[in-house]
Amino acid sequence: MRFWVHQALEYLLAALLMSQALQSPKPVILGTPGIVLLVLAASADGPLRAVGPLSRPVHRVLDIAAVIGLVASAAVFWSALDFVGVILLLGAAVALVVLIVRTDYRPKPARVARSAGTSSISSEEVGRRAGRLVGNGVRAWRGRRGPTGNDGR
Repeated sequence: MRFWVHQALEYLLAALLMSQALQSPKPVILGTPGIVLLVLAASADGPLRAVGPLSRPVHRVLDIAAVIGLVASAAVFWSALDFVGVILLLGAAVALVVLIVRTDYRPKPARVARSAGTSSISSEEVGRRAGRLVGNGVRAWRGRRGPTGNDGR
């Protein structure tokens, strides 16, 4: 699974936990793991990053710590939560385990610049040539006017 999918699903898990916290008798118990998952997803080095660069290997370790934290929260606070809250914490832990196992944490490979000797034309070069062609056409149109600025009409 691509890392951006992992990030998007972490955002979804965080939103689910935080939205359920608003309806829970003890909102802090569900809201705190939701905020932790939100910060974790937002700070990972990926395309959906919102804040600081957290490397993908560190993110993976923190994902494992988040699973442990979710299970521990469900075990410690099971009497303070309703049934839905406990199931939600355990379900989020299971979902995060599946994400950890299925995600490719390798960093995205750097793009390799093409050398000038390649036979194919890059999209940048096509754009550059099109711009020059339009500029030359406009210059020729303006240049056809006489010294008085009258184009003969």
